Parts: sequence; structure tokens; C-alpha cells
Amino acid sequence: MVFIPGGGHLARVFYGYPGGISEDFVDHWLAEAGFGMLTVSVPVGPRFGQAFETGLTRPDWAEAIATCAEEAIEADGQSRSVVILPWSLGGSIVGHLVDSLCRRNIDIAGFMPLSASSPLPRSPRSYRSEERLDADGLWDVAGSRLFGVERLRTWQAEIRSIEAELGRTVLSPDDYERHILTGTPIGIVPGGLARSFHPTEEPDLSVFPFATPIVPTGEQDYRHAIGDAASWAYVNAQIVLARYVDAFGRHGRPMDGPAWAALTAVMADLQTGTGARIAGGHFFFLGARGARETAGAIADLLPRGLALRARLARLLPEL
Repeated sequence: MVFIPGGGHLARVFYGYPGGISEDFVDHWLAEAGFGMLTVSVPVGPRFGQAFETGLTRPDWAEAIATCAEEAIEADGQSRSVVILPWSLGGSIVGHLVDSLCRRNIDIAGFMPLSASSPLPRSPRSYRSEERLDADGLWDVAGSRLFGVERLRTWQAEIRSIEAELGRTVLSPDDYERHILTGTPIGIVPGGLARSFHPTEEPDLSVFPFATPIVPTGEQDYRHAIGDAASWAYVNAQIVLARYVDAFGRHGRPMDGPAWAALTAVMADLQTGTGARIAGGHFFFLGARGARETAGAIADLLPRGLALRARLARLLPEL
């Protein structure tokens, strides 16, 4: 399992921090289910005690993650197969990461975006932000505003609601800022701080792996709760369409009747049965209940996604 954190956060948001309770983080529950996890953070900021590069780009970051994955696979003698778990902004590098992993002959057994938008244009009415830089020239994600509200204020409110559900502290404001929050290089943000609605790099959706998204239900993360399942279903459809064109469409020869019926049945399943929903907002995977349910969804979606891919591979070559 390769977890890619979102903007403004270190990967500790997935595995915990010094003094934290391990059951409040997904890594604990994945380990209980027998899965190992690799988490990768952008090494920026004073906490790393070293010089850092503010100009990191998405291809650079993807290459670094793929290198770490390959080293971990070889060190542990594991099969050359990974599951990609990008959260939030982490989903924006998936196209580049797929390329980097494929060049290393590493198979992508699963791709589960966690509150991560697909690489599709969005309406300017759905997202209005005021972005700022910190003193080091990094994107100050927490200090920037979305529809006039500072992100940190929104994030803290959600963490407090998770703690109210559990009746105890999960991540105090001090621990959150000390151990998990960080700046983000502008180069890994699609469109830069302008937050362009029409990225200059048009992604080739057909190279993406099949997505089995894990979507929040809470209104506090309305953009992902409303949009993610449908937008990733569209990406999945484009993957199948590209394979169909390669196998049949461009040659002008149809599939036989039973095969076509089977393909349309798969597409119906693809629209409705390839993801999971978990109660909560953007941090639905924090806290013992959310972390346990997220790990359970990951374990459940992995074989379902593999089975779907196998069904399609029998119908369309090289899928």
C-alpha cells in the first residue's frame, strides 16, 4: 500500500505521530489486516534539518515515490505490485506515478482515491480560493482561504467533531501543527496557485489505473462527497473506451453479441459498484472508527477491483 498525502500534510496523517494512539490511524488497521504500507512525505521545511527544493514538480515527485516503492519492494522481497492510496491533492500526480511505476515493471493492483478529485476540469463556481505562500516560498495550504474561510479553521473543526464522536483527543491543535502540517511546493499543484480550472497539461485518462474511490458522506467535504464517485466513474469509462477502440473500434470490426452484452454489463457495474462511502468529511479516515472502516474498505475493494479488471481483460485485449 502506497499512501500519498494531500497538500499541507505529512504522511503522518495516515500512520500517526509521537504520543498519538495508533488505533486512530489507518496504518494500524491495515497492519491488522496483513497489509504493509509505504508512506512518502515531501521533505520540506525546517523539521527536516536540511536544504529543500521549493520547485519540486509533479513528475519529480512521482519519480521519487516510484523509486521509494521499488526500493521497499526489493528490500522486503515483495512481489512487484502496489496499491496506490492518494488523499486529496495526492491524486493529482497519479498519471505521472503510473508512468514511473510502469517503467520499473511494477504492477498497480489497486488505485483507491481518498477524497481525491479526478483530473477533470471543474466549474469556477464550485471552487473559489485565496492562496498564500509561507516565508520559505511554499504553499501555505492551512493558512489559505476557501470561500473566505481559512482551511485550518475548517480542518480543526472536523477533527474536533471526530474527537466528540470518540469522547477523547485524537489530534490536538498543537500536535496537528507540530507533527503533521507542512508547506507544499507549488510545482505539485495543478495550475499552480492560480488553481487553474483548465490545466495546461491535459491528462491522458486512458493511462490511469481503474479507480475504486473511497468517498466521504459529510457535507463539510461537499465537493468530494458530491463529485468524486461520478467523476472517477467517468475516468474509468474513458479507460474502457480507449481499450475498446484499440481492440475493435479502429478496425471497424464489432464484438460478438455475447461479448458485447458482457461488456455492457461490466460497464453497468463500473458505474455503481466500484467504490465505497464512509461517514465523515475530508478526514474521514482519522479516529478509531473512521480508520478501521477505511482499512476495511481498502481490504474489500482490492479483490473487487482485481476481479473487475480480470473481467474486462477477458473481453478487451491488454486491459
